[in-house]
Amino acid sequence: MGTFPQDSRNTAGLTMSLRALLPVAALALGLLPGIKAMPPDQMDAREIVRLSLQFDTLFDIFHFAPPRDYLCLKEIAVRSALPNGQPTRAIVDTYEAIRLYDATFGRLIRKDSQELSPDKARAEQVRFEKAVEKRAQETPGARAKRLKAERTLTTERDGCRDEFMKVFDFRMAGTEKIGVRPSWVVEVSPLPHATPRCGDLKTFGKFHFRLWIDQTEFHLARFEGDNIAQLTFGIVLMRLPAGGLHFRFEQTPNEDGIWLHSRDQFKMEVRTPMMSFPVETTITYSGYRRFRADSRIVPVDGN
Repeated sequence: MGTFPQDSRNTAGLTMSLRALLPVAALALGLLPGIKAMPPDQMDAREIVRLSLQFDTLFDIFHFAPPRDYLCLKEIAVRSALPNGQPTRAIVDTYEAIRLYDATFGRLIRKDSQELSPDKARAEQVRFEKAVEKRAQETPGARAKRLKAERTLTTERDGCRDEFMKVFDFRMAGTEKIGVRPSWVVEVSPLPHATPRCGDLKTFGKFHFRLWIDQTEFHLARFEGDNIAQLTFGIVLMRLPAGGLHFRFEQTPNEDGIWLHSRDQFKMEVRTPMMSFPVETTITYSGYRRFRADSRIVPVDGN
């Protein structure tokens, strides 16, 4: 599991090449909805963003799930500071993440950079196997209910995507390479007095964004944002003042052309009624590999 035979790699390379050409060809022919047929270098910021949303839903970036039939390692590193400003050591937990139908399952691999004890490792394996068994024994009624919920969510996300184009302003900010791939850079700001109905957009309206959109495939290569209004959340009434949160998401295509999360980062200045402290969280995704429902995940051995 996790390797491709030689002929599969060749096919994957061809598939990737075709996937790279399809958006440009469709653009030139005017086949994508809402996009005029014009050369890519003559497109404006709004058209570029609209085209990227045919492939990426911004809201999904905040709710990471590996693609179907894939699993990956997810390393979460959290750093903070003491009241005197002295930084604390990073707490690093590593999970193996897999998408089981409509849910993402995380199997703990390492806790605070330490391997789990044999008993805890077995307990995590048993928990995973029970989750797989539960999905494998899904009743027709449960499946119908799940699929209906997925369709409802898709419809809601489509509505949010359309509304996103109406309540934000888009401005071209140049071009930049992400790795070796050129991207358009687009500034995104909420329109004054906009009142979005979509719940996600009500939160988005408190941010200024910058999008890096791949010039070949029109996928979102990088997504950064800063809050321009105070955010309040949690039972303890934690507050993030304006400018108190900066986030950054990065994606990259793998060898068979599928775009995958590679790194997320959150920098926050958190305030509570009792204290104020900075928190930085970095999430790194690696080791993507194919997974079959009849496969068995075994403990990571470091290879």
